[in-house]
Amino acid sequence: PVGGRDVMVPATVSGADDIQTITVDVPDSILLGVTSIRVVRRTVISDRASNFESGDVRLISADAPSGANSPDLRPDGYAFVAHPQTNEISVINTKATIDYPNPEAGKPAIKLSNPREAARIKLQIDDKLLRPASITLAPDQTRAYVTLTDQSGILVLDAVALQMHDVMPDDGTNDPELVGIQTIKLPDGAATERAVTDPQGRFLFVPDRFKAAIYVIDINPTSTNFHKLLHILTFKQSDAPLGLRGIAVSSDGSRLYAAAPGRELFGRDTGATGNTLVFNIEKIEKTLLTEVIPTGASPYAVTAATDNPDLIFVADRLGRSEGIFILKRERVTPEEEEKGAVESHTVSTVDLTTLGDDQFNRAVVPSFGLFNPQSIA
Repeated sequence: PVGGRDVMVPATVSGADDIQTITVDVPDSILLGVTSIRVVRRTVISDRASNFESGDVRLISADAPSGANSPDLRPDGYAFVAHPQTNEISVINTKATIDYPNPEAGKPAIKLSNPREAARIKLQIDDKLLRPASITLAPDQTRAYVTLTDQSGILVLDAVALQMHDVMPDDGTNDPELVGIQTIKLPDGAATERAVTDPQGRFLFVPDRFKAAIYVIDINPTSTNFHKLLHILTFKQSDAPLGLRGIAVSSDGSRLYAAAPGRELFGRDTGATGNTLVFNIEKIEKTLLTEVIPTGASPYAVTAATDNPDLIFVADRLGRSEGIFILKRERVTPEEEEKGAVESHTVSTVDLTTLGDDQFNRAVVPSFGLFNPQSIA
């Protein structure tokens, strides 16, 4: 990352004098998408050695034409899919195409979308296999953060080099805390499944499945605390008796929302109503729990509207007639706040049982009725 340590990587040069190819193995200690790259060539003239250093090297796709007008390589066409059973992650090239013969004679082939697997990453450190739970991309899509079901840590993937990233590089001392690929450390016993970033790419928020805790990780590449645990947001266990599930950040990055079920679809039932917890994260070091909103028995998934920072959608996994909760933030002005007014949310719901209902024939079973929603987009 910018301002980080320098890493020198030996290269293999091949080809003729006019066109040469430089081949390097990307170390797992660097993140290709947020790294400044330069080429240094050592030349000996009249028994005197000199180093010639290039300017910053631009990354372009291997199939892009070379030249100043070639677009920079960006991993915005990749989708990442977790395979917990095989301890792997598939990388899908969503922009891949296939040529289809044009039915009109003499016309060029028609390019059709043909997404396909570009890579498959085995999640293994030494002899230990890692079981992925979910994948969260950084806003600039240069990194992917993987929660793990069998370890208290967050695995980082380089979304450009398509490999696991070592967040604590070896220093040559054989320190067991540094040898091999290291994950972002969380407290012992932390149980994670989902995560979310803020739109500005400053922080990764990771809720605990059992404890009343949200782990806040610095993911700003220019920060001195890059890939370190910064804070643990804590609150009353009674507000989240079964821990937390879904999590979202408002599109303006000012509010964090976390789903806390009171009952599970299969398993525990506390008898309490499920809640959606609201945190003010405008100043991360002074984060406050500002509101606890009842949202059905088992709020499970939370999604923020992309075009309105005041709208949040919550799916109740046990909900039917009130399967989706819509939270609308009611802001207060500074003047109103001085008079004691407090920000709040109004709540409305969506009946999932009537989707597809035939209003002219009530005897018809709803063809699109939904039950037990566990995701919303």
